[in-house]
Formats: sequence, structure tokens, C-alpha cells
Amino acid sequence: MEITGRVAAAGHADNGPGVLGLESRVASCGLRVQFPKPGTRNSKLKTILVFGNPGCDCDSLAVGIMPEMQKIFPAINFIHCDALDELHEYGRKPVIIDVAEGIAKIEIISDFDKLETAPIFTGHDLDLAYMLKLMKKAKMIDSATIIAIPSHYGKKKAIDEMKLMKCRIEELIL
Repeated sequence: MEITGRVAAAGHADNGPGVLGLESRVASCGLRVQFPKPGTRNSKLKTILVFGNPGCDCDSLAVGIMPEMQKIFPAINFIHCDALDELHEYGRKPVIIDVAEGIAKIEIISDFDKLETAPIFTGHDLDLAYMLKLMKKAKMIDSATIIAIPSHYGKKKAIDEMKLMKCRIEELIL
């Protein structure tokens, strides 16, 4: 199975040839993964950033559907972005897929006022909504669009609904 993205897993080996500004590596979990080559993050490639923790069932859905999303949208690179502080490196108007609580169906959110931030007690409590608002205020990004998947969805339901939204998603990115 091949995934286009970045993995949080430690230990990568077998650096191989890449395509479209990506380099191929085998992650410690055994999957061949496409990573951005140094200096290509701001390239003109159409990219959707995927947030989530593959090791946590409640936060792994977006990452888990990446292989199928790549098949549905072959002209788009899906990159697993696991570091909030790197978000601005992917352009001034990032498009993001992440899971969200409190929604009944997949929603496309571009209004930052709709994003609820969690209480922050330490640096580990920074969430995507907070970071997007902070980056916009600091003029590091102009806007962002989040394709929010309900956290209670399963893979099949998420993929089926994404297929139905194909035209809307392509309009966001292409």
C-alpha cells in the first residue's frame, strides 16, 4: 500500500526515488510513504494537508482514508502534516482534512469564527483551530479551508461522502 504523506512514526529507511517533488521512504510501520523533498513545500503542486494521529483511534480517520482519497483525486497530493508549526510552509491558503466533533456530516469550513478552540493550559494543548486563528492574526496565512469529517464516522462512510463532494473539493484546490 502506498500513502502520500508524512508519518509521525519514528525511524525511516529505504529512501527511494520520488515523484512530483516527493521522495519515497518506508516508515517503521512497513508502509511506503511519499514525503515532500526538501524545498518543495511551497511548490505549485496541488496539496491537501491531512491532520490526525494514526496511533489514536479517535483521531486516525483522516489519515486512514488517505490512500483512497489519492485514488479519488489523482491530481491532488495528500500530505500527512503532523506538526502545526509547519502549516504555513504549505502556502498562504491551506486546504486541510481533519476530524471534528459536534458535526453530523462532512463540512467545508472556511469561516474561522466557526472554529472552536480548546482551553490551553500548556503548549501541548494547542489545537488546529487555535493555530489557524493565530497564524491568520500574525498574517502567516490569508485563509484556510478545513474539510471536517465527523469523528463518529467510519472509513467507508467518510470515503463515500467525500466521493459525493468530489466537485466541491476539486473546486477548492484545482
